[in-house]
Amino acid sequence: MTPLEEMAFSNLLEDDDLCSGLVEEICNSRSIPFQGERIYEGSRILYQIQGKRIVKVFSAQENSFSENEAEYLKALHGKLSVTTPKLFSAGTHRGYPFLIMEKLPGSSLKSIWIDLSPWEKKRILSQIAQMLKELHSLPVEQLKDRDPQWSRFMKTQTDNLVNNHREFGLNSIWRDRIHEFIESTEAIEFSSETVLCHTEVMKEHLFLTKKNGSFNLSGLIDFEPSMVAIPEYDFCSVGLFISGGEAGLFKHFLESYGYRGSPEGIMRMLLLHRYSNMKWFISTIPDSVHVNSIEDLIHYWF
Repeated sequence: MTPLEEMAFSNLLEDDDLCSGLVEEICNSRSIPFQGERIYEGSRILYQIQGKRIVKVFSAQENSFSENEAEYLKALHGKLSVTTPKLFSAGTHRGYPFLIMEKLPGSSLKSIWIDLSPWEKKRILSQIAQMLKELHSLPVEQLKDRDPQWSRFMKTQTDNLVNNHREFGLNSIWRDRIHEFIESTEAIEFSSETVLCHTEVMKEHLFLTKKNGSFNLSGLIDFEPSMVAIPEYDFCSVGLFISGGEAGLFKHFLESYGYRGSPEGIMRMLLLHRYSNMKWFISTIPDSVHVNSIEDLIHYWF
């Protein structure tokens, strides 16, 4: 085995020369000239090639995520009013799964959010709501058999609820609060209709382009953890990572979507989410905001 294949992926990520060499080999295998610029985002190797394509390399243990993203890219391209990347190629090189996809134009919402006025933020959240409504309205048939299967996944998340949060270092007081909340609220995950969900609607994954002086939502990326779920499983990430407690924004998002459910259901999905790390989530709340209960968190985020 070569040194590259013996390395932990976390160590590989830290070595620009090895990452560049690996992506160059992938490009050569697909007859793509390698003129790459590394993108330092996320936990995968990302390169922009000739300003037109993105090469995304996963760890050797993440073949299921690579395959899932490939299937969602193929199924969604051209189906939404915003652009999702066209998939050019998918494969494995030296044991590392990779995707080669279209680079979307525009700026990430993360890069411009701080400069937007409250009115502009509301307008963009309306566009995000409409985009998710379109996504949630698409037929699930093509992707419904992909793992994880929703009902089984939710049962596992519920059964492992306390342990999952303990592993992230959440203290026993908050673990007890979470357990009590899940036990006492309606299990909407088993009674609501499932739809296609992105599952990580974050500023980093949304792209905007400017026209006539205004930014408009134009693109959506990163479908590796996407799954057939219930709409609230998408909503919780909007409240946490986009509106983030800014007054009135999440309510405006829900009204734009036309949602008539309860904020308790959205909190339930946050607590049961695949990537729910409540220790970290709570730590992002300003010190001036006092939270001592799940209800306080609901009031702040949702």
